[in-house]
Amino acid sequence: MKKALIGLAPALVIAAMSAPALGTDMVNMTLVALNGQGISYDYDDGSDAFSGNTTAGLFQWVVNSSTSDDISAGQALNSFCVELLQNVHVGNSYDYEVVDPTEVPAPNGFLDPGMSTEQASMISSLFDQHWDDANDGSSLSAAAFQIAVWEIVYEGGQVDFGDGSSAATGFNTQDGWFTASNNNGATDLADQWLASLFNNGVAAALIGFFSPGAQDQITIVPLPAPVALAGLGLLGVGLGRRRIAQLVS
Repeated sequence: MKKALIGLAPALVIAAMSAPALGTDMVNMTLVALNGQGISYDYDDGSDAFSGNTTAGLFQWVVNSSTSDDISAGQALNSFCVELLQNVHVGNSYDYEVVDPTEVPAPNGFLDPGMSTEQASMISSLFDQHWDDANDGSSLSAAAFQIAVWEIVYEGGQVDFGDGSSAATGFNTQDGWFTASNNNGATDLADQWLASLFNNGVAAALIGFFSPGAQDQITIVPLPAPVALAGLGLLGVGLGRRRIAQLVS
């Protein structure tokens, strides 16, 4: 996979990613619904391979307990999963550690210890541009967003992440290490969204949820008003034993 520094303020990005941990934040959440569509998928990087059928879509949770300042008990929370080799089931509750988005999915063999900063920047750009689309109630939009997340996480050598001034190239849900198929147009919509992503570090603030026995998740974190008004180029907030990197405009 081609490596490139995040275009905007790389020194700040590196500093934020290496911020000291402040403790371990945990959440317990119950999965109440999954809005999406069925897909078939294949992964083959020449060394590891797997395939299957699953539902690609929006995970809808209710938080039962939390030690994180950003997440409250009783809160409704939507997310997307960042791995295909584990499962969660509607009606079940799961304990998650609050982590930096670069540290999911993990542990996951060939993807351990998680995404690169470039991949996390791509997902941040996806959330920034299409989070509202993914939450519009349409199963098509939700499925397309989830497929796009998996394409970013699992695609490798063909992707050029760009220098921040031009969109990334090489994402294609029909070709490469990760491929997906859906008869309702979800893969086409995912490819359309993927074609507009930038590796510039200016996007939505994200948080990851890690569990050794359940599908790791990723979601957006609302920014406190003082931070939003400050107009900072980047803010790193230490949350949990691992960190949360916040990329803000």
